[in-house]
Amino acid sequence: WSALLKPGVRSALLLGCLLQLSQQFGGINTLMYYSATILQMSNGAGAGECGKSEDSDPFSGENKLDICLTAPIATAQLVGTLMAMGLIDRLGRRQLLLGSLF
Repeated sequence: WSALLKPGVRSALLLGCLLQLSQQFGGINTLMYYSATILQMSNGAGAGECGKSEDSDPFSGENKLDICLTAPIATAQLVGTLMAMGLIDRLGRRQLLLGSLF
């Protein structure tokens, strides 16, 4: 534990924790996890009616469609990640991080 309190290590640890917090506050993980539910809720049912519909069968055609519509969302995230991997050498990590925050 004493190694974590050294000045160089402490600043790197603090920076890493701040980067992790910025990622979590960005909300992309939540969006990806709940994308099918978000699509189901936006398909005519209000937030208070979600899960109370007569069509609560998880294998219904409507639910399958909502799950299939998450594929373009995941594909867009994959394309963005691949583009960032290509740009990281050209622009640098700092420029990409600052650009993604705003």
